[in-house]
Amino acid sequence: MRHLIVCGHSDCGVIRALMAPQALEGLASVRDWLQHVEPAWKYVDEVERNAGELTRHTALTHANVLVQLDNLKTHPYITRALAEGRLQVHGWYYDILSGRIENFDEGLGKFVALGG
Repeated sequence: MRHLIVCGHSDCGVIRALMAPQALEGLASVRDWLQHVEPAWKYVDEVERNAGELTRHTALTHANVLVQLDNLKTHPYITRALAEGRLQVHGWYYDILSGRIENFDEGLGKFVALGG
């Protein structure tokens, strides 16, 4: 069995840019690149959207991991490998300051401490 990990991390500059798109004025190529991350907003609920900056950043980073997992699963090779049981995909979040890693638990529908 092979494993593929999509890992987001705390204090991610891409997520900060997504939270403050006005700061990208005049940086068209960066704005274009952020189109791959923009769908993450659909996973962020209203409470998280209106929370403090750190909570919003973490929620959006978690959401981006889910978006990228969804994207991966659209590729025929990945879809086939998953269906045949040759591959597992995992969504992780790494907190740089604490060293904590969270894994997305599909059964619970949320990120939980890895190994905990």
